[in-house]
Amino acid sequence: MKKLHFWLSLIAIILFSFSVNAQQHTKTYRKVPLWELKDSIFRCTIFGKNVYLDGDIYLGDTTELNRYQNLAFALAIDDNFIAQTRWPNGIVPIEFDNSFQLSERNQIITALNEIMTPTNLIFKLHGAEPDYIFYKKMTVAELGFSGGSSPIGKRGNRQEIQLSSLASDIIKHETLHSLGLYHEQSRDDRDEFVRIIEANIDRSEPDKLHNFQKHSFFVKKIGPYDFRSIMHYQFNAFGIVVNRASLQTIERRSDPSNKNLGNNTLSTGDISALNQMYPNRPSERLMLPLFNDLFKDNENWTTGPYWGSRGNFFADVTGDGKADAIVSNSQSGITVRRSNGVSFNPNESWTNNDFVGKKGTFFADVTGDGKADVIALNINGTVVRRSNGASFTSAETWSNSFLGATKGTFFADVTGDGKADAIMVETTGVKVFRSNGSSFLAGEIWTSIGYFGSRGTFFADVTGDGKADAIVVNDGGVTVRRSTGSAFAPNETWTSNPYYGSVGTFFADVTGDGRADAIVVNAGGVTVRRSTGNAFLPNETGTSIPYLADKGIFFADVKGSGKCAAIVVNNSNIVARPAQ
Repeated sequence: MKKLHFWLSLIAIILFSFSVNAQQHTKTYRKVPLWELKDSIFRCTIFGKNVYLDGDIYLGDTTELNRYQNLAFALAIDDNFIAQTRWPNGIVPIEFDNSFQLSERNQIITALNEIMTPTNLIFKLHGAEPDYIFYKKMTVAELGFSGGSSPIGKRGNRQEIQLSSLASDIIKHETLHSLGLYHEQSRDDRDEFVRIIEANIDRSEPDKLHNFQKHSFFVKKIGPYDFRSIMHYQFNAFGIVVNRASLQTIERRSDPSNKNLGNNTLSTGDISALNQMYPNRPSERLMLPLFNDLFKDNENWTTGPYWGSRGNFFADVTGDGKADAIVSNSQSGITVRRSNGVSFNPNESWTNNDFVGKKGTFFADVTGDGKADVIALNINGTVVRRSNGASFTSAETWSNSFLGATKGTFFADVTGDGKADAIMVETTGVKVFRSNGSSFLAGEIWTSIGYFGSRGTFFADVTGDGKADAIVVNDGGVTVRRSTGSAFAPNETWTSNPYYGSVGTFFADVTGDGRADAIVVNAGGVTVRRSTGNAFLPNETGTSIPYLADKGIFFADVKGSGKCAAIVVNNSNIVARPAQ
């Protein structure tokens, strides 16, 4: 998008972007009479509808700017105005764009903690406060340049710091803008200390000369001129590029050979200025905690859509220890995208015709060879197509009776022999049909009373003995009936309080200890309660931001690490967050 330039009366931005430079020698200021401002103009940059001053200072959009220009003629700079640009008591609530990855949010937090440590400021995660900073993730194309932008001082309500780079110095620089600091070389006394080499400034479209304007009317100096301020331009900022190097645009008057200008961290002067602006140090100050989610950052496992009209599944059909992506469609049958540990390979057709159970389709290793087979549950019987590692073989009838149950039919290895058994849950009890590797045997009663949950019934090995246990989730908590290999033992309470998700509840091994953990997905994110083998521990954060799907969310070990990944199937692709 082309950048446009805009000459604007200086008075127009007083309300929008009053700022304080990094240092001040005196606390004096003056009101600016209207007559002084009538002919005072400066140059802005418009990118799309956004208006910027000096490259990275966000003034608002063009609609806001026109509105505030009309209001500004009644405004003068005084103590009350300056106070309005400060964050009360030095407490700054912050919030992150959900587009930021876990590691990216931690980069921002680390930079903010480095600002907090030597100053009186407090950054805290945003709660109900009306005024807060929102860190917004941008591409270079969206922002118009690589770096960041920020308003000056507190503007009120949500104000954005937009970042297309997460370099630590950029995060700090833009945050200091929002705290009230301006560019150091914009001071009205800067010509006493540095010389701007205009001939070396890039004057091509868009002209960069306007980034070196002085702002004498609405900039308040704090302390002596600070060459090493993080708010100071570097010696070759916006310079003409010659032989892939930018020419020098700023030169020290007292020591022209010294090119140390600017900084990648706060200078002593920056710290002093912030502590003058925010002089009250609270007795209790806690650093922002890093996000320690149990699931890592998003990874794209497909570059295009992969979902089925008859369902998506994740199971190890090749026998290499990694769960593969499986899709069932009414026209094309079953296709597989093998996991290579970092993504899913291209589609392979594993059946040349439709294969679906009228009462359910399942994938589980019923033969005990380490490869998940496909199971079709029908009214007139149960049919299996074995996996040979490259396709599903011809259909075999494993049961001539209907294995459907009023509270659900499941396939899991409850005997510990490596073969998934058929499990029927009825209101009167639980019946198991053992797999012998070629058929399901006659039903055995494993509980003679009903065992099902109002929030879900599950079968997974939560004890780590190789046998899937029966798990029930109710409003009051989670109970488990251990598998003995021939029956389910009496109830045990594994959580004494509710633990279920509005989006879904799952049981899979997140930690790699061989025990399935309890996983809950809500609109705000994923939480995990680890299994000790006897109970589920208190909540831990699985994902600290929402992790929702268009087509479904799953938990399976796609990397072959022994730990499950959180997998979302979207309209456009499949994304996985492996366990840490």
